[in-house]
Amino acid sequence: MRPARHCAGRADGVQIPCCHCCSPLARAWARVSIPASGRVSGRRLSVSVNVSPVQFKDADFVDLVARCLEQSGLEGRYLKLEITERLLLSSSDSVRQKCERLAAMGIRLAMDDFGTGYSSLSYLRDLPFDIVKIDQSFVRHMTRNSRDKALVRGIIDLAHQLGMTVIAEGVEEHIQVELLTRFGCDLMQGYYFSKPVPAELLFSQEEAPT
Repeated sequence: MRPARHCAGRADGVQIPCCHCCSPLARAWARVSIPASGRVSGRRLSVSVNVSPVQFKDADFVDLVARCLEQSGLEGRYLKLEITERLLLSSSDSVRQKCERLAAMGIRLAMDDFGTGYSSLSYLRDLPFDIVKIDQSFVRHMTRNSRDKALVRGIIDLAHQLGMTVIAEGVEEHIQVELLTRFGCDLMQGYYFSKPVPAELLFSQEEAPT
């Protein structure tokens, strides 16, 4: 999605990623319903935003996110912030407090690139994550590597036990889709389904007959 005009920021140039949610397209997405599938009940589209370490560590990050949502009119439940494990390496009370404040606004938190960092399990235990995204390095080789296959299945089972949604990244082959479906993976993303497209084309693709 193309960045909209920044609706919140700082004089030092640190901008929050949620500027995307100011776009009319983002609010339009929130009105589109997604059919139920497996463990994932029917719901509406949301805006997913990758958060960089610089953005997350900014002392005013949460306040800027709240201000952006207020200015844009987008409800927090339609915003998903994707945070990598590496960003959490400096895990502290400050990180926990920020995550808890974001969750209190209804914002969903996703642990991105799961399995590539350190102490992942403690993050799942201590922080209010809703979603786990399995890194594509595991998905890519799981049909040919028994260890990757076992890890993917284990991550899915563990996340479900914790009440979390699982997304598999980097899906490119039909056999991967079949295996992930068998393991109970909730959602998948990757070139098998579509390459990235401009936001303006999303509705035309969604509305096209299949």
